[in-house]
Amino acid sequence: KTENLMNRLGLGRLATLWRPYALLELQSPPGSQEELHLICDRALLKHRRSQSLGSPSLILRISRSLEEARKSKYPSNLASDMKLVFGSQFDNCFDQLRSKLVRALNEDLYEQAKRLWETLRDLVKMQHEVGLSRNGLELESDLRMMVKDKVKSATKAMSREWDVRDFPKAQRELDKVDGMVKILGGFVEMDEEAVKASLRGEVKAELDESIKRARSQLMNITKLYLPDLAREIMQISRIMHHLTTYADLSKEYLKDLLNIVQGSPSGGSVLFKLGRLLEAGKVGDQPADRGIGREIVDTFAHFKDVRTLNFNERTAAAKKSLDEALEDFHAYHHAGDTWEDQASTLSSKERLQKGHAIYKEVFDNLFEEWHHGNLTEGGLADKAKAIVRELPKNISTDYWPSALRTKVPELLAMTNLQYCIYHSGASFIHFEKAVKDGELEEEVSTSNVLKKAHEIQVISQLHLLAYDSPGNQTSLKSRLMQIRTGEGKSIVLG
Repeated sequence: KTENLMNRLGLGRLATLWRPYALLELQSPPGSQEELHLICDRALLKHRRSQSLGSPSLILRISRSLEEARKSKYPSNLASDMKLVFGSQFDNCFDQLRSKLVRALNEDLYEQAKRLWETLRDLVKMQHEVGLSRNGLELESDLRMMVKDKVKSATKAMSREWDVRDFPKAQRELDKVDGMVKILGGFVEMDEEAVKASLRGEVKAELDESIKRARSQLMNITKLYLPDLAREIMQISRIMHHLTTYADLSKEYLKDLLNIVQGSPSGGSVLFKLGRLLEAGKVGDQPADRGIGREIVDTFAHFKDVRTLNFNERTAAAKKSLDEALEDFHAYHHAGDTWEDQASTLSSKERLQKGHAIYKEVFDNLFEEWHHGNLTEGGLADKAKAIVRELPKNISTDYWPSALRTKVPELLAMTNLQYCIYHSGASFIHFEKAVKDGELEEEVSTSNVLKKAHEIQVISQLHLLAYDSPGNQTSLKSRLMQIRTGEGKSIVLG
C-alpha cells in the first residue's frame, strides 16, 4: 500500500528503496533470534532472486542491510534508518500535494482535487509508519477552510450576479457550489440546501412580483399593452432557461401565468398574439431571447394553435397539388420475389384520383355541417358506424374485399375530420369569432389553425387501405410507400 502511494506521488525510485523495509513485514518484534533469522533469510533469498529492484549495487546495499538486520537481535536500526530516509522524502510530498490541491480548487477542477485529497489522506494515515514530522491533519484542516471560503465567495458572487439579473453568471456560481458540495462533500461538511435556499427566496420573490404585475395588467383587458405582458413572460422564461437550478420552480410560475392569461377575457386571443411575438423573436433585447421565445412556444400547450398556424404557413408553399402528388407518388406491392411499382401505373393513379375526389366531397360537406352546428363529433361517429355495419363480416388484413375498398374514401374522410375537429375544432371556432370581433387581424387565416391531412397524406392513406388495388386483390399485406421527409409520415401511420 505504501509503495502504491509512492508511485501515485511520482516517487518511483523511493518506492524501490522501500521494498526491503516493507518486505520484512514485521507487525511486531520477533519472538526469538531464530525467528528473526528466518524472516531475514526469506527476505534476502527473495531479493537475490529478483532483478526488479534496479542496479546490482542497489541489490548489494539491500542485501547488506538485511545481513546487518540478521546479525542484530531486532532490526531496529534498519527500521529507524528507513524512517529517516523516507520521512524526509514524504515531508516534501505534503508541500507538493498542497500546491496541486490549491491549484485544482482555484481552477474549479473538483474531480482532480478529490483524487489529490484521497492521496493526502493515505499519506496522513502512514505518517507514523514512515516517520513523518509534518502534521497532515493540520494541512487537511487548512484545506477545509479554503473550500468553505470558496463556497462563501461563490455564494456572494451568485447574489451579486442575481442583483444585476445576469442569470448565466449566477448559474455558473451555483454550479461551483454544487460541484464542491457533491464532489468534496466527503472531506468538508457543507450545507448545500442552505446555500440554495438563500437564493431560492430571492428567485421566488422575483417570480411573485412578475405574477403580481401580470395580474394587474390583465385587470383591464381593453387597456392591456401586450409588450408589457410579453416582458413579464420573457423575464420568467430567462430564469427558467439560464438559472437551471430553479428551472422547475420558474416553469411552474410561467405555467400559472399563462393559465391566468388563458382564463382572462379574450385570453385565447391574447395568448395567440403573445405566441406570435415570442415565436418571431420580437420580445426582449438580449442575444438569447429569440431562442428562448421559440422555446416557450414549443414547450407550453397554451401556444398549440400558434404552432399549428406557423407550421401550416411555413409549409403552404411546399405542399403539392393533387396532380403533383400523384406524379411523384410511388408505392410498391410485393409479388413473389419482386416489388411492383403499383401506384405509378395509370389505372392506379386514376383510382387514387377518384378516391381523393370522393374523400374531399365527403370531408368538405361534413365539415360545413359541423361548422354550422348541424353535426356533433358523436353524430359524425354514428355516420361512420352506420357504414361499417353494412360491410362484410370477418374483415382482416388477409380478407379486404372490394365491397369494403369502395367505402374507404368516405370512412377515411370521417376519420380525418374527427381528428381535425378533436385537435383543432375549438380553436377554429374561437379564431373565427376573434377575427369577426376585431380581436385578431383579418389577415390571420383561420383555416390555418386546422389540423388537416394534405394531398400526399390522403392518397398515401388511400393506397395503404388498398383503394387503388385491382378488383381481385383482397390483401393489405406487403405494401410499401415512399413518403419524403416533411410530407407527414406520422399522420399517415396514425
